[in-house]
Amino acid sequence: MAWVSGGVQAGSLAEEGGVAPAATPAYSGPPRPPGIPEHYVFDEDTELWMPPSAVSKSQSQKPAKDALVVKKDLGGGAEITVFKSSAANPSPYTQGSSTDPICFEYTNSGTCSRLARGEICRYRHLEANHPDVIRDKVRQGKLPPSSLSLAGEQPSTLQAVLSNPLAALAPGALAAMAPFDDPGPTASLCFDFVNNGTCPRVAAGERCKYRHLPPHHPDVIADKIKQGKLNPLSAASLIASAGSPAALAQVLAAQQHAPLPQVNDPAAVAAAAAAIPDPGPGFQLCFDFVNRGACSRLQRGEICRYRHLPPSHPDVIADKIKQGKAPGVLLPASLSAGAALALPDSGGGKPVVVQTYAGADAAPKSRRKASSSRSSSSDAGARFRERDRERSHRYEWRGYDRGRRYDEYRRHDHYERRRHDDHYDRRRHDDYERRYERRRSPERRYDRYERRDRRSAERGDSRRSDKAEKGGEEEERAPSAQ
Repeated sequence: MAWVSGGVQAGSLAEEGGVAPAATPAYSGPPRPPGIPEHYVFDEDTELWMPPSAVSKSQSQKPAKDALVVKKDLGGGAEITVFKSSAANPSPYTQGSSTDPICFEYTNSGTCSRLARGEICRYRHLEANHPDVIRDKVRQGKLPPSSLSLAGEQPSTLQAVLSNPLAALAPGALAAMAPFDDPGPTASLCFDFVNNGTCPRVAAGERCKYRHLPPHHPDVIADKIKQGKLNPLSAASLIASAGSPAALAQVLAAQQHAPLPQVNDPAAVAAAAAAIPDPGPGFQLCFDFVNRGACSRLQRGEICRYRHLPPSHPDVIADKIKQGKAPGVLLPASLSAGAALALPDSGGGKPVVVQTYAGADAAPKSRRKASSSRSSSSDAGARFRERDRERSHRYEWRGYDRGRRYDEYRRHDHYERRRHDDHYDRRRHDDYERRYERRRSPERRYDRYERRDRRSAERGDSRRSDKAEKGGEEEERAPSAQ
């Protein structure tokens, strides 16, 4: 049985029920190309073969009657369809809610390029003083939140505020407004406002997301102490002088590394060192403070991370003993001769026991002179750094006997080099002998050939001489026979 597409099979329910097949409408379009499905129809507007659902969709999306369809050439064979208004003066898009997008080109410049080209603009054309425009700029961070309160002002006043946001503010209103807009202690500081007193972002009419705090604010002082720009002494004086403008200017000058008499005062430096808490036994000592009684970092107004201990402190004495220096010079004079002093180890190990001796508190005059000259010199820190470098260098080379081992290595290398040279001389002599033998071998072959030729020539001569002798004997016999 053969199947026929589009028909009713003989003997089917449709035929028995008397249901006639639907009549196919007469087709008046162009002939169907090969490969196009049977259910596709020809759309006269687009001049394309497409499914019936696509044809109905294109019919519903047709432009308005008063719009003209214009095709613009984009180059390279590409085109774009533009809907233009048939009216002489196209009107902008005004029938929309506040949620529709805004034509920022019209808001910023006052003109719309789409309307100038005769096209239809589907965005809202609003003036710069419109409340929706102000809300949108505040939402994008282009205007401060205080601009929302000016949305109900007159257009002239609002336009002046928008052109210069700081013109309507009284002198000092920016500094007074900044603390109220503080985002909180978790946000970063606006260093432009802290250092210069003004914020370029707020001055440009934009929103600044950082904190605008005065220089004497506790959070600003804490941040500078954390960064190492202020020591506790300067911070305490800065907080104490927050109400006095003259004292505040003086502390700010000290903050900019200006010379101040109280910073160079040894008593002030000692007080600053005493104000710094001791980090603990695990930290390094400040040798400038131990040797000279003053810390150069504190004198410069910086923060010193090391321990500021007096020379008679047990940790200082233990460190000196570790370095191999005479403990008698460092022990306090109150200890009697023969007494034992237990010093705590800075590394957390067992205490170091030092046995004093008679006359330990009285060092030789030459030693006292040398120590005083070293302590008064300005390169005390350089000497200690040089000592640390030498110590680390010895540690890297695994001990203090590097010189002796280096000499042994030199002797070993010299002996090996001599052995290598002797061996090289022997090999060079052998190579020369072999090259000489190879050079002599052709000569020897030539001599062998020459000797062979000489022997063959001699054998030929002997044969010829023998023949000549035999021929003479026969001639002599012949006449005698006749």
